[in-house]
Amino acid sequence: MIQGEHFETDVLVIGGGAAGAMAAIKAREAGCGHVLLVEKAHTGYSGASCFAAGVLTALIPGEDDEDLWMKELVEQGQYLNDQDWLQIYLQEVFPRIREVEEWGLPLRKTPDGHYARVRGRGSHPEKGLRNLMFTGQVGVLTEVLRKRVLASGARILDWIMITSLLTKNGRVSGATGFHGRSGEFIAITARATVLAAGSGHFRCAPNTGHRMDNYDATLMAYRAGAELVNCDFTAHLPFCGEFKMGGMNMTVGLGARFVNRMGEEFMGAYDPIYKEGAPRYILSNAPLLEIKAGRGPLFMDMTHLSRDQVKLFREVLPLNSAILERAGVLAGEKIMRKLEWSMYGPSLGMFSAGIAVDTRCASTLPGLYAAGDAAAKVAAGVSDAAGALPFALVSGARAGTHAAAYARDADEPRVDAAQVQESWQYGMSPLQRDDGIEGDFIIEALQEIVIPYEVLMLRHGARMEKALDRVTEVRDTLLPLLYAHDPHFLRLAHEARSLVLAAEIALRAGLERKESRANIREDYPYVDNVNWLKWIHVRREGTGMRIWAEDLPIHRYAVKPERKRYLHPCLEMAKGRGIVTGVGDEGVQWA
Repeated sequence: MIQGEHFETDVLVIGGGAAGAMAAIKAREAGCGHVLLVEKAHTGYSGASCFAAGVLTALIPGEDDEDLWMKELVEQGQYLNDQDWLQIYLQEVFPRIREVEEWGLPLRKTPDGHYARVRGRGSHPEKGLRNLMFTGQVGVLTEVLRKRVLASGARILDWIMITSLLTKNGRVSGATGFHGRSGEFIAITARATVLAAGSGHFRCAPNTGHRMDNYDATLMAYRAGAELVNCDFTAHLPFCGEFKMGGMNMTVGLGARFVNRMGEEFMGAYDPIYKEGAPRYILSNAPLLEIKAGRGPLFMDMTHLSRDQVKLFREVLPLNSAILERAGVLAGEKIMRKLEWSMYGPSLGMFSAGIAVDTRCASTLPGLYAAGDAAAKVAAGVSDAAGALPFALVSGARAGTHAAAYARDADEPRVDAAQVQESWQYGMSPLQRDDGIEGDFIIEALQEIVIPYEVLMLRHGARMEKALDRVTEVRDTLLPLLYAHDPHFLRLAHEARSLVLAAEIALRAGLERKESRANIREDYPYVDNVNWLKWIHVRREGTGMRIWAEDLPIHRYAVKPERKRYLHPCLEMAKGRGIVTGVGDEGVQWA
């Protein structure tokens, strides 16, 4: 008989960031009697949400033009947005932010009491998009949400890592995992489950957020049979190479500029209108092409910011300010020198990859919902101009509300004893071995395969195939030897499993998309709005992986692209900069 602890609940929420907290709160507000939120670290002080840097992109009803925002966001999403979802997002994001403000989040106001707003990525003085700003120390938002979760009557269990979902007759009926301190096996039965632990990266430097973010929820949903979507896109961005800090949305809104090693402000060459505020598919690829051309290192220059701008920087980005002040870069109200920036990535979840959900945040498995980075952010297309944090609030609220409604009408969850035994074996087996390979070793082996920029950032099918062969070799030869000598290393073992699977999914799905869009693909350098206005879906079938493309219902959407093929905008501009000499049958010819 399996030893461990068993919990029963109506709604189970996995993940304690902004999306998970919002789901728990809204499930309780919807009348759900028993809501249990579990988090593998400490709710409110872990995950990506607590490092969110001070800004919330939000349309304010009556002040902003919804049609203009819709048009801009679809254009920046390169027309792969789910426009039904985007309309919901635009209408609900400000009410959700106002709720969190009422619960204690300090939003910055103007002297006359209006919300202060600033430009950011994907915005321009003559365009619509603007960010609200919240102030306070790092983690202020998630701390406010944790307090609200507890005040709502939901229960929080910290230090619980969930490793598998339980299913019966195709319906999700709970989950299993272990206590991160004691190693005790945990089983939870639930009428409905919300996944909100989808953030992740391949632990490449530089990065922000926790090393514990590894797409956990997204991948346990895949193993249970749920569909994923948009995993063909991986994200990469220029990040500070000297220190671990985020906040680029805010800094470019204040007027920061990117320069190459010659001192040239190059972003205007790739996007003359937005420049540093360019959409993500430009902002991610333009610096990459500069580096490929030998014009690195790159720098972010904030030395020209005014005293008032630096004062606002300090107020909205206190962690960044403390880091720069300690390093002697920030003195009083003056930035003293440029900061070296390098490419961060690839990341599977920073664009729109995740669990396929409908507008209720329901997955393709009955009883399973997803929110935040665990859910596919199809509202954003291939951009993040709408923002991960605002989407977490909107999707978390919708997931919690609809999960509570499902739980209210659902039968008592049934669990298969054999599946619990199988989940125990999967979850605890690394701890049962006498020796083997630790998770960190496997993660380092994986990093050597996927982090080089020419694999998932600047793509070519032949290089991706080679990388896929190496990833499957790691999967087949190293993962079976995973070893953990205590609960801490058991967590690392499961994170290694997640990252290997994430890399395989990203490569297989990426090979399926035969065009350039969010990512540049050298062998298919054109954006193809004739043949590739499609979402790529992934689902586990037996021991294999099924991948297929589905057309967007573009015919019924309000914002439509011109149906044509054209060279990726960054490659077009790179031709004028002498980086690309031509495009032929073999793809891109580099200088």
